[in-house]
Amino acid sequence: MLKYILFATHTLLFLTSAQAGVNCYRLIKEIHQADSPVLLERLHGPIEQKLFLHIFPKREEDELKALPKIKAFQKFLNHYQLNWNDFDLYKKRAIALTYLNEEIESLKNITKNNLDSLREKELKRSLLNHGVEDFNESSTEKLKEISQKNLERISKKFRYQEENLDKSLYDFISQIQLQPIHNSHIVKSEFYSPILSSMMIQEILGSGGFNTAHFNREVMQSDGNIFFFAELKNQKSNDHLKVKKYGKNKMTIKEETLYRNGWVSPFIMYQDELMVFGNSVRDRSILLDLSYEEKILYYKDLLHLYDFTPNDYETLVKMTLTEWVIGLRKAGHYRYKVFQENPERLIDEVQTAFKEALGVPFRFEFKVPVLIPISEQIFI
Repeated sequence: MLKYILFATHTLLFLTSAQAGVNCYRLIKEIHQADSPVLLERLHGPIEQKLFLHIFPKREEDELKALPKIKAFQKFLNHYQLNWNDFDLYKKRAIALTYLNEEIESLKNITKNNLDSLREKELKRSLLNHGVEDFNESSTEKLKEISQKNLERISKKFRYQEENLDKSLYDFISQIQLQPIHNSHIVKSEFYSPILSSMMIQEILGSGGFNTAHFNREVMQSDGNIFFFAELKNQKSNDHLKVKKYGKNKMTIKEETLYRNGWVSPFIMYQDELMVFGNSVRDRSILLDLSYEEKILYYKDLLHLYDFTPNDYETLVKMTLTEWVIGLRKAGHYRYKVFQENPERLIDEVQTAFKEALGVPFRFEFKVPVLIPISEQIFI
């Protein structure tokens, strides 16, 4: 199916280097002139031909029929003066691949200013959907404002921040950093195209990424982001290498993108995760006489209470671990001595610390809006 070229943990778009520089005008000429039985061989070499047939298997004729409904594809056909109905299945596959190639090339060449503008717009959409009231300032500045207020509110729950930690624990906690991880079952080497949000994939193919269901698109409206596990690292710990959900092949992003364009919020992929979040953070003094569907919308509007910039999320993690570890020491718990001797084990206990020190039973995720260019990607 067409989406075979758009595979991922959430929304990864991948195109091989062999196809990335194909000249669209030459391909269109070949499509017009070649006989169908030899078309693929004339367009590409043996390796490209095998991938081509994998992406566009014969049984996917119905999906090819859907392409002309997409505005971007209509524009492509008009530009090259192609009448879709004039071609047989083989040539339609060639046209479809040529179209995808041209779309990817245009995204590869997106300017920094255009990308910043798209990211600002999508971040605003996300914040509004998390219950933030409409605003006129930049989305990045609004996120900083929300994040700082959240950090200040939550930090009031801490009691032990002024107390001293053992030096080995203090040194370890103070050096903890975010390490966003995006996993893939398929990609095993560097990427040759941008990573796209499910929304951008839908604009190209008419259907989103594999793991973006109706709940994510229509209710959460989170499909404009690329998702990462909000993993943590320390120079003494490689815990992020253990995370294998959605694939054992990993990528992260450059530090500038992480802190400039990324943001952190509760991990919500399914409805039950939103319910766990809402039940744990809602004001218990307010009696909720709501249906299940109404609760979903009500809880969704509370998400902004736990939206953070990457810097503030790192601070929250450090403060929470400090609070939790000092609490263990005061209680005379054996785990304090374990962590004192092996501080690197704290990385495995961040979720436990959130739950026991803050009463927060949910996880967090890291996101970047719109797309991630090749220049911002790091393959681990």
